[in-house]
Amino acid sequence: MISVNPKFYTLRTKILILTFGSIFLIILITGIVVIEYISSALEDEMGRRALAVARSVSSIEEIKVNVGIPGGDIVIQPIVEKARTASKVDYIVVVDMNRRRLSHPVKEYIGTYFLSGDLDIALNNMENISKAKGVMGTSVRAFSPIRVEEETRQVGVVVVGIVTQKQAYIGRSLLVLLYSCLLIGLFIAVSGSLYLSRNVKRALLSLEPEEIGRVFEERIALFQSIKEGIIAIDNTKKITILNHEAARIIGADENSTGKNVEQLIPQARLSETLQTGTMEKDREIVINGKIVIMTRVPIWLRNNIVGAVATFREKSDINRLAEELTSVNSFVEAIRVQYHEHMNKLQAIAGLIHLKRYQQVLDFIVKITEEQQEISRFVARNFSDYTIAGLLLGKYFKSKEDKIDFVITQDSFLSSLPERIDTNAMIAIIGNLLDNAFEAVKRGFTQHPRVVFRMADLENMLMISVLDNGPGIPKKKQQKVFEHGFTSKGTQHHGIGLYLVKTHVENAGGVIEIRSPQGGGAEFIVRIPKG
Repeated sequence: MISVNPKFYTLRTKILILTFGSIFLIILITGIVVIEYISSALEDEMGRRALAVARSVSSIEEIKVNVGIPGGDIVIQPIVEKARTASKVDYIVVVDMNRRRLSHPVKEYIGTYFLSGDLDIALNNMENISKAKGVMGTSVRAFSPIRVEEETRQVGVVVVGIVTQKQAYIGRSLLVLLYSCLLIGLFIAVSGSLYLSRNVKRALLSLEPEEIGRVFEERIALFQSIKEGIIAIDNTKKITILNHEAARIIGADENSTGKNVEQLIPQARLSETLQTGTMEKDREIVINGKIVIMTRVPIWLRNNIVGAVATFREKSDINRLAEELTSVNSFVEAIRVQYHEHMNKLQAIAGLIHLKRYQQVLDFIVKITEEQQEISRFVARNFSDYTIAGLLLGKYFKSKEDKIDFVITQDSFLSSLPERIDTNAMIAIIGNLLDNAFEAVKRGFTQHPRVVFRMADLENMLMISVLDNGPGIPKKKQQKVFEHGFTSKGTQHHGIGLYLVKTHVENAGGVIEIRSPQGGGAEFIVRIPKG
């Protein structure tokens, strides 16, 4: 015999077997219970009917008078047969106190003896009903005493029997009916299970439960391995996914699935994503005392929002990567600018040599060498953070390439950064302010574009000032320039720099101010408190 491992059954087969087996067992058990109940009820009914007939026959006066006298059976037999025919029972037997039959549907049994033990109760002047096998087959029979002399003396017993073959016939009819219902029920069950399994398979993308379980475990493992925190909720705001990193960042238990997201992490504002259906990217929020960068995305299913997902990561992790990238980019930019500038200077030196202006060549070399050494020494001496110093040098060389007079005031100084801001945030603030200033003076069509940078390391605050002589910023636009996406360049991928500057400043507890007189020019002043 070939055995089939149940785990290889398809979902459709399992549904079919379960439905078929359930319906079959329900109908089978119900049929057995119903047949037993009906059989018992029929037997009780036949017993009560037989007893009623036995009482009627035992009360007939002609029978009472002729029981126990010689030749009495000749009188009793016709009377009993007439009563049997009228009552439609299978047999009526009159027995005297010696157990001798005085009547019987089969005449050959008249005069013979009734030997069954259930007659003993009736011979003791008591009625009873029993089921037994007699000369006419298995029957339900009732025994009623025959009493004379005003019911004071018993002279015999009337036995009325109903053969149970009729009951068996009724049972067989019920079985046929039940089997017919079983077949109809099984047909409906099989059809319904096939329809159900087809819809279930379609809803499950034709995957088997084992495959779904494996895919689910793989997805969970994938979510847990991602270094970003992931929180997913359904349309009732209940958390459905919370990976290890998310639990660590928000300081929650990893078994927090099922909880309301508003109670666990209200700063995520995922309920707003459910309501608006809009995606928000790279928003800075504070969770559990940590600054994180969060992206919120709604989950759509058939044009309905069924949930939302938030992914986030600590800003400090991003800052570490950004610092490395910024240092590399600043280094590359400085090399590129210096290469371009040195090529121009080498060409100038080559021209002077070709013209045999040797003294001018020497003076030119001394001048450019002293200028570079002076700015390098100044920046290295006055700025303790080498990343910021490298950024300023890079911007300085870039300004030379763009023919912009970039001035770092002589009183600029930085001993250490405030506690609430890191190097990367400071790089973003200074870099964006200088880039905007360079863009402004280039767009201002001024004959002498000039940008002045100042950093004052005061006792209780760090102040940064970037002044340009560009076209300036109208009063009505001075607050809009800090909005996410606002730009005056008219191109994509702009309008983020000043927004990031303000975000970093405010996260450090500082303020940013714009001064732009009507005559032109703009000055951005940043104040960041210490401690």
